[in-house]
Amino acid sequence: MLVVFGNSLSDIGNLANSENPVPFWEYRFSNGPVWNEYLSYFNNYTLVNYAFGGATSNNTFVDSMADASVKVPSLQDQIGNFTSTFNRTFSSGSLDNDIAVVEIGSNDIFNLKNTTLAADPLFVDKYTDGMVANIAEGVKRLSAFGYKKFLVSDIPDLSKTPSILNYGANSTPGMSMESIATSSVNTTAKIYRAAVKNIVDIVNKKISAEVDAISKQKKDAIDYIRLVSIKNVIEIAVQPAISKMLNITVIDEECYPVNNGVLVSSCTNSDNYAYVDSVHPNTRVHALAASVFASVIKDKGFSVNESSIRSLIDRYDIVNAGARNNFLFSGSSVSRGTLLVDEYNMASATLNAKEIAKEKNEDSTVTSNSRILRSRFFRL
Repeated sequence: MLVVFGNSLSDIGNLANSENPVPFWEYRFSNGPVWNEYLSYFNNYTLVNYAFGGATSNNTFVDSMADASVKVPSLQDQIGNFTSTFNRTFSSGSLDNDIAVVEIGSNDIFNLKNTTLAADPLFVDKYTDGMVANIAEGVKRLSAFGYKKFLVSDIPDLSKTPSILNYGANSTPGMSMESIATSSVNTTAKIYRAAVKNIVDIVNKKISAEVDAISKQKKDAIDYIRLVSIKNVIEIAVQPAISKMLNITVIDEECYPVNNGVLVSSCTNSDNYAYVDSVHPNTRVHALAASVFASVIKDKGFSVNESSIRSLIDRYDIVNAGARNNFLFSGSSVSRGTLLVDEYNMASATLNAKEIAKEKNEDSTVTSNSRILRSRFFRL
């Protein structure tokens, strides 16, 4: 079983928002399935997903430090909901071969005020320390619950998303690019982009160090904790040679631009755009990320580089992971969201908790990816 906690990069429909102007696929924040669904397919896992779009590492922390007001369940809330639902349902040792994933942090950064990001390095250091402490706390809580195998992701370089790349233009509707280039807005935009890149770099270094520290501190309690670099996956995916392999032709603009909550325009083929909206990658990039997750699970020394990515694209048939045609689709998946994956979002996991636990306990002697492949469906 694969259990996932995180934000919109991982959400499979927990934050179902029918009023979102972007035509996301079946409440995923993409134009098709997301990475943990592909990973579950690749490795034959049952997926239990508690990730929520907009989630932070800890709402109390972010609200107090960033003067925010986050309403969706944070990493801590997600883990609390999961452990409460499945409290005393799993038999001893039944989780030993399962994997828990923590993918969080982008919204901690997005919730910071621009001036804070740019002007106060002491604050940034304290803030990133807190983010990493929250991630570590989540891992330790899951370890106490019984998990022994962990994957922790880093944070994508948000400064390279259309949202941040076009920050000046998006902040000044009606201004021409020539005007923006010579205005004070352009200076502010450059400062903001640089600040975002800086905080991403700082927190990712700290996440990597914390993963190493937990591995040493809890060596007798866990089998492994490994870092997966979503940042590197996305950066390599938009490189010319790799983007050509993926049939991605636009890397700096989104397919569905939104202004003041209104959809401005729509591209013809969302698979050709690295980003579906201003921050979320397309489903093909998600499939590529999943292949990296699978490789890290198989080999702790796996390195994400252009050569290894080329190999994964061929091995996992990544080019056939698209919005219209996709090897994950079963029948009319495009319209109904039925995938060849046995998966549960938070609501369906709550409704089916006894069934999930019963099956897990019966399969406790079987490794997490050696179960017999069967027809899978999404339980609502």
